[in-house]
Amino acid sequence: MKSNYNFWCLCLSTCIQKIRTLIIGCIYYKITRLHHKFILPPILFILLLVLCISLYQQRQLNVISKSLLSTGSSSSYIIFNITSDNLVKIPPMNELKVKWVQNRIEKLSKKMKNVLMTKVSNLEELPQPNYRVHIFYYAWFKTPKEDGSWQHWNKELVSQKKDHEKDKLPPEDIYSSFYPYLGCYSSKNMSIIDYHMKMIRKAGIGVVVLSWLPPSFPDSPKDVLRQLMDVALKYELKVAFQIYFYTSRTHKSIAKQIQYLMLKVGDHPSLYLLKKENKLLPVFYIHESYKHSSYVWKEMLSEKGNISLRKTKYDGTFIGHLSDQSHITEIKHASFDGLYTYSSGNGFTYGSSWKNWNSLAKFCQENTLMFIPSVGPGFSDILSIKRTRHRLKGNYYEEIQDRAQPSM
Repeated sequence: MKSNYNFWCLCLSTCIQKIRTLIIGCIYYKITRLHHKFILPPILFILLLVLCISLYQQRQLNVISKSLLSTGSSSSYIIFNITSDNLVKIPPMNELKVKWVQNRIEKLSKKMKNVLMTKVSNLEELPQPNYRVHIFYYAWFKTPKEDGSWQHWNKELVSQKKDHEKDKLPPEDIYSSFYPYLGCYSSKNMSIIDYHMKMIRKAGIGVVVLSWLPPSFPDSPKDVLRQLMDVALKYELKVAFQIYFYTSRTHKSIAKQIQYLMLKVGDHPSLYLLKKENKLLPVFYIHESYKHSSYVWKEMLSEKGNISLRKTKYDGTFIGHLSDQSHITEIKHASFDGLYTYSSGNGFTYGSSWKNWNSLAKFCQENTLMFIPSVGPGFSDILSIKRTRHRLKGNYYEEIQDRAQPSM
């Protein structure tokens, strides 16, 4: 293989030399017969230019010839340096991408360490928290360094994954269209939690809605529950809960989880309490509540239910999840105190479609229910491009907030 490259390179080099000699001879022949002072300088300039180009090409060819002889059939690329004979080997593109991401991560982590080490700004300099604005918060991200394994950063694309595709390999390759500003963090990291709460307070948000799963689940935030609420208190934030859906969830298991939470943090000063019938009650969002019938929910949410929490020490304000239009009457009959749309993608569902918010707000007002529309800056779904909602340089967020305010 090397001998073939060598043969063709030498042939090409010889041809260039002969062509260069021929061109120089022709030009010299013309010059010897021209004596006009206006014609001679341009011809000399052309001669010099041709010589420079031919020398440059000859040098390039020599370097390429050496590289081919030294590397043979390699999958890597070769770049040459015109000012020297040193060859620089460039790795394949996938290796370059990994190295670039690693360098980027190192720079980000170094920058964030400096930010996290700085003292907290005076709370008086931050905007006042608005307790009518809630934000969903998920404390289920894990890293090998702090938790023993990756969790949620390397979630597989189940519906699209093919045999030849590899799993996500954090921190270079993660299950997201964007890379987090804080890097691939662990939700147990107290510095990360502190910085999150500071950002939430800086945005003027008042209530952190922590997604909750039972302690037996790997995604459960049980290990940071109390500490997270302590940090929220530091920034004058309140904490509510979203009882997240899981396969074995029933109204009875939800009642047990609410009892568990109230025994753990029912006395915490950062617990969000909403006034209802002259009583201050904690708030619980029930994720995908429509997967259980209204008759099942009435067992827990109506005063006459067999496992009713009403007028007990575990009573609360319970918000049902509305996705389809048929869920409206189900939520009313189930004795929920209100409804929320959860999804922030316009057109994803009936509940998340902006055009339906005024009618939903009107229905809730007529039936003494709370209406809580969900907003977001945009949405990138790596499973389906059809579900992606572009940020439009902030215009999407501004419009969705304008649509939500009149209906609240």
